[in-house]
Amino acid sequence: NLFFSLLYANGYLTRANKENYYQMPNREIKVQMKKKLSVFLCNNDWKRNLKYYEKVKLDIEELFENDFHVKGNLKKAEISLGTSIKELFDQLPVLTKITKINVTDPTSIKIIHGNENLFHSLMVFISLNVDRVNKIFSEPFLGYGYPDITILNDNTKKAAIFEFKYNQSAELAIQQIKDNQYDRELQKG
Repeated sequence: NLFFSLLYANGYLTRANKENYYQMPNREIKVQMKKKLSVFLCNNDWKRNLKYYEKVKLDIEELFENDFHVKGNLKKAEISLGTSIKELFDQLPVLTKITKINVTDPTSIKIIHGNENLFHSLMVFISLNVDRVNKIFSEPFLGYGYPDITILNDNTKKAAIFEFKYNQSAELAIQQIKDNQYDRELQKG
């Protein structure tokens, strides 16, 4: 939220017509933000490649462009997006987190692969660049809890809910979405 507060304070985000909604004020800022953040997120130090970012973006666009109830390809598109997200996250750096320094105990240093906050930030940034997405919610209250990210298109009534689990299975995230009925509010239309 600090990142988005800074964007707002510097004029890169403005209030939309509805309360608690924000948007990029114009196309030029959106294009420049995409360029600058893409360079930052894909620099050589992090050994990431823009193709992984673009693949996730294209898979999200695919979800919002097609009528999957007619074509029956929703599961295939979900699997493609899941694979793309995993490939993108696999490009994230391995970070070293020192919990307690004890030179005689090698377990005091834990190696972690990114973290849930990094995944969350990266997916919000990607979602901001999907043309067919006109609303992005970070941890909104839906059903009986707070999914990590919810994106939607008001015109087509399509939405996607993202729940990230650090070092846990995708099945656990899907079960959390079902148990907390995050989609209940969205299905009302």
